[in-house]
Amino acid sequence: MPYAPADGTGRIFDNREDKRTARSPDYTGTMNVNGQIFRVIAWHNPPTDRIKKANINLKFQDKAEFDLEQQAKREERRPAPPPFDEEIGDEIPF
Repeated sequence: MPYAPADGTGRIFDNREDKRTARSPDYTGTMNVNGQIFRVIAWHNPPTDRIKKANINLKFQDKAEFDLEQQAKREERRPAPPPFDEEIGDEIPF
């Protein structure tokens, strides 16, 4: 069974090694709020000349919706099966 945090708790994990683009999150995880599981994504922003302190931006997304979106993306990338060739039919040629 996948990890399910206790109510009112959550966990995020370092994702920086798996970043595919600069916009990919630095951390990902899950959180349980009143029995509903959310996906947590976070970006670490180091201090800059304009912003003197480091900060973390968080985004929460319903885990079930996220899983459905990921399944749809996988299906879109899956190649379509080749068309049925009427000439060959169902017969095995050997």
